[in-house]
Amino acid sequence: MGFHLPCPQYQDNCCATYHRRPHACVGYQCELLQRFLVNEISLEEGLSLITQAKVMLDKLWTLLPNGKATPITFQTLHAIVGKESHPPNT
Repeated sequence: MGFHLPCPQYQDNCCATYHRRPHACVGYQCELLQRFLVNEISLEEGLSLITQAKVMLDKLWTLLPNGKATPITFQTLHAIVGKESHPPNT
């Protein structure tokens, strides 16, 4: 079981359905959170990485043909970047 990102319920930097969110969301812990929970990174480092990722995503959304409605796949990124790249493990 999984879910698509970006989540349509993520609005204004928070979950719009937090109190009635699906079970998949309740138990989900991203790699960054897991690293924080075992003290591999500090809160400040984690928040800095999140900020950097948001900046990069904001730039990416402007390049996608349908904005945030475009699924982000390697093929989509390859088309945007336009470089001779290969997907990982190929």
